[in-house]
Amino acid sequence: MKLLSIYMTMTFLMSLGTAYAESIPGFLEIEPYAVNSAPMNHANYSNDEWRVELVNDKLSVSKSVPNNKIELDIAGGKLIAEDGGEWGGKLEFRKGSDVQKIHVDHGVSSLFKLSEDRVAAMTGISHMGLNRGALLIFSKKAKAGKWKLERKITLSDAPMTSFRKDSKTILFASSKGLHQVECDSL
Repeated sequence: MKLLSIYMTMTFLMSLGTAYAESIPGFLEIEPYAVNSAPMNHANYSNDEWRVELVNDKLSVSKSVPNNKIELDIAGGKLIAEDGGEWGGKLEFRKGSDVQKIHVDHGVSSLFKLSEDRVAAMTGISHMGLNRGALLIFSKKAKAGKWKLERKITLSDAPMTSFRKDSKTILFASSKGLHQVECDSL
């Protein structure tokens, strides 16, 4: 199984933000807050989430609407995943009125269709002293028609975001870096 890790540092991320700061109207660069300071705690407990991305080679920051539910049409039904943060998550396959609940240890943050009967899922938790994750494979048993779960990769920290780079590659970011998984190895 090939798992390639590319490490990024906060210095890089901070320099990226500084380099593109002029492209955001109203953006004001400030010194980082001191750990455990009132402003840091206020920011940490904010209900607001932000989307940061490059759009036409310009840094774009916008308020994000959290969505903790993912639905994937597959095998004549729907695979439905939920990420409840530190309160866990759930995964189920629905076909008509039939529902198969599939136990997952943590919330599912991403689903990637590998074939009509195989799905890769990113799961994890990063809360207080917990920081771990996994890449799971869900596959449908041909005879029984039920889905089974297999842990393919155990991660030392939780994936924060992930996406399909192309048909053969999944990229995901965690607190320890940017990682690449080759789908052929799954």
